[in-house]
Amino acid sequence: MKFKSRFFSLFKSTIFILILTCITVTSCEDDDDTSEDCFKPTFTTAHTSGTSYVFSPEFEILNGTEIKEAYNLKFFVDGEYKYQALGAAWDDGEFRTTLEPGTHEVCFELTTNDCTETRTSCETIEVADCFIPDFNISLFSEGYYQIQPNFDVIDGTSIKAGYDLKYYLDGEYKNTAWGDGFDQGNFFISLDPGTYEVCYGLITDACPEEQFSCKTVTVPKL
Repeated sequence: MKFKSRFFSLFKSTIFILILTCITVTSCEDDDDTSEDCFKPTFTTAHTSGTSYVFSPEFEILNGTEIKEAYNLKFFVDGEYKYQALGAAWDDGEFRTTLEPGTHEVCFELTTNDCTETRTSCETIEVADCFIPDFNISLFSEGYYQIQPNFDVIDGTSIKAGYDLKYYLDGEYKNTAWGDGFDQGNFFISLDPGTYEVCYGLITDACPEEQFSCKTVTVPKL
């Protein structure tokens, strides 16, 4: 009888351990599944021009042309709600925005039916003080044209400190503005009859990425 009693006790202990192990393994598997469902909504950042940016999700958000069912993706700047992803016909699940110069925190917030958590992913963006170097171009005299900046480029008699203003013709660099004693920040060019693309390129200490502004000029035949 003692042997049977010991055997029965050992049998019960073994069954209990097996049940406990099974519960533990199942629980771990469930946690893994939940972890996969509750992924972080990471994104990429593209600086398109000036102070314009595009933020694109690194996860699949579209089902065809629509946002996936029960997916709710929101975009925040400095803690303030800005937009919600709508779909291919509107935004391709991306967020496009213009940011003021300075430091900003950009965040994606995602909720889905298969995860009870609201998940966020954030990135700090440093926005330089960039602007588009707009200009006017006009006929100065027969065959000669004047390209004049529409922004303040002169400080006294010199080009502003930290400003590098260049002129391009059909994509080819031609000249750099020097200042009041030379060109007053203007460019004077001779053009034969034809059609040309004239561009300003500006680099400043506050915006080291060259900013461009271009216009098409047609010179008629005489």
